[in-house]
Amino acid sequence: MGNEAVFTFVFILSFTFNCSSAEVEILNLFGEVTMETGVAQDITCEVTGQEMGLDILWFVGERHLNSRSSVETLPGGGLQQTVSYVPELTDDDTSLVCRYGIEQSALKIRTFTQQIISTSGVHMVDDKAG
Repeated sequence: MGNEAVFTFVFILSFTFNCSSAEVEILNLFGEVTMETGVAQDITCEVTGQEMGLDILWFVGERHLNSRSSVETLPGGGLQQTVSYVPELTDDDTSLVCRYGIEQSALKIRTFTQQIISTSGVHMVDDKAG
């Protein structure tokens, strides 16, 4: 191998490692999370060491979530975005994913629904009446 071929190989290898150095982390929740259906949760994702020009993407299972929050540039050079996620019953046992390029951070989602039991009239009995 000539010097030009070795230089080209080292350059390509270096470029490949530099492009995949982004770190993606969901900040305010970890691991497996139980959430009530219908109740909005704000979830924040931070990207550091990023390759410029990519988007932060959010998914629950295969469903893409749209974030109404813009991407913020952090003083240290990272990016941050918050999504307002409203869990659905069908989201149970899926993953919520924040993705940037090929890197991602994920949470396991468990959902529950509050069931309100309604009763008909309640009758009060005054035991002092005689």
